[in-house]
Amino acid sequence: MFLEARGWQVSNLGGGLPAAQIAAAVRAVRPHAVFLTLPMLLLLDDLLAVLGTLRRDHPGLPLVVGGRGARSARDVLERAGARVATDFADGHRLAEAADATPPAADA
Repeated sequence: MFLEARGWQVSNLGGGLPAAQIAAAVRAVRPHAVFLTLPMLLLLDDLLAVLGTLRRDHPGLPLVVGGRGARSARDVLERAGARVATDFADGHRLAEAADATPPAADA
């Protein structure tokens, strides 16, 4: 809802999807940015696989990661090409700074 309130069209894929399914959704939707959550460090390897797939298949696509685990693994995630957000507003700012401006609202 945070991004929608700021003019973004959001597709929520849910949680726990494998890298291949996330990559397929990105190919189909062609988003301006991808926002992912890392709630705990136990899931870091899975997230790194997702980031690697997205980075390979969609170079230049802004990848923003938030959550408690993301803050703890900031250095690793940034080396993997992600931008780490401290909260929703920071994630929005990071995506916009990467030229991921939302489409204009329908008039």
